[in-house]
Amino acid sequence: MRRTLLTLCLTLVAVAGVAQNRVAIVTRDLSPETGQESVGSLLSLRLSVELEGRGYDLVELEEGGDRPGDASDPRVTLLDLGEVSTETDLVVIAFYRVEGGTIVIQFVLVDPLVDIVVGGVLTRQRTGINISTSVVDAIEELRPSLERWESDRSLLRTGPPPGTVERLVVRGSQEDVSVRFADLEIGSIRGGQIVVPYSPFPVDSVVPMTLSRPGYHEREVSVELDQAFVETTIPELFPASRIGLSLIWTSSYLAGAGIGVRAYPAADVFYVSGEFYHFLNPGTEGRAARVTDARLAAGLIFFAPESLVRPFVELGGGFILTDLDPGSGGHLEDDPVFRDAFVGAGVGVEANLGRWKPFARADIDYALGITLYNLLGNRWVSPPLIALPFPIPMLTVGVQHTW
Repeated sequence: MRRTLLTLCLTLVAVAGVAQNRVAIVTRDLSPETGQESVGSLLSLRLSVELEGRGYDLVELEEGGDRPGDASDPRVTLLDLGEVSTETDLVVIAFYRVEGGTIVIQFVLVDPLVDIVVGGVLTRQRTGINISTSVVDAIEELRPSLERWESDRSLLRTGPPPGTVERLVVRGSQEDVSVRFADLEIGSIRGGQIVVPYSPFPVDSVVPMTLSRPGYHEREVSVELDQAFVETTIPELFPASRIGLSLIWTSSYLAGAGIGVRAYPAADVFYVSGEFYHFLNPGTEGRAARVTDARLAAGLIFFAPESLVRPFVELGGGFILTDLDPGSGGHLEDDPVFRDAFVGAGVGVEANLGRWKPFARADIDYALGITLYNLLGNRWVSPPLIALPFPIPMLTVGVQHTW
């Protein structure tokens, strides 16, 4: 008799244990492109194996469980799940987003008895041939949340802890900006916004957010989570320059103009430039002159790419070709042509207007006097076509367009 009663008690405990571990699994595809159903099937399969291994009894939801979800507010999402049996203790929702070579998975644990979120985790994994391993790794990160719900179920059912962020919406004017929130890639701005998957950060916490877009400079901002429902607007990213074409004018040769080209081995930081300037003086009161100034330089730009004003310095050199009228007739002959080699340094500032960059630069050049037929000799170059024993900076202004 005693053995029979003991067996009956153990049976009742086992039945009660099963009743307390009835769980439903729901997957939601938030990928920007269709055709990711296999990922959802794999998630469902691996979750089933994990939960059954922990002693859970899997149940199916009633009609209506295939409608799209919203990872921003899982409690609202629960209303879209369809009929949830009163005997169901837990709903495990897996939001997933496949984009590029990564998959972001947001697991949310919802207790349907009290209709609140009781746990979850956000994880980022790689896709490709190892997608199955990535899903297993993601589920491994879910286990602490499951263990906490199993051990502290009564406490968790009283509601989320006070002072917890429940929703975060990121808005931006540029499309396709990738957002990395708290070191996890959560997706790209589409339609002017992206909703950060549910992550219960404490209110008043500050979380880093990294913004990136192909062809633009990466930018990191800090988001202050000052209330339960947060909306933040991200700044615009600045285009990264790889090549630039400019029109220039210099005080050295007032009646002339030039063109320049820049190549940026390090976008908007380090550049190699070439400039070609032509000046023509008809010589109404003196000797006619035709001058060509060609120079190569390497430069370094300071301050962040998003700064409105950016100073720069450059070093370089080149040749000045001067064709003078040998007499006073006011005409030019093919010869003679003077060739002066020079080295120089410049310091300037440019205005950052996106792809357009007006700039001003002060140059100091020194003629080397090493060519066989030179005009300036070995001394400082001062405008126009004269040489003094001390340097006089020459002003160059222009505007550059970059790609």
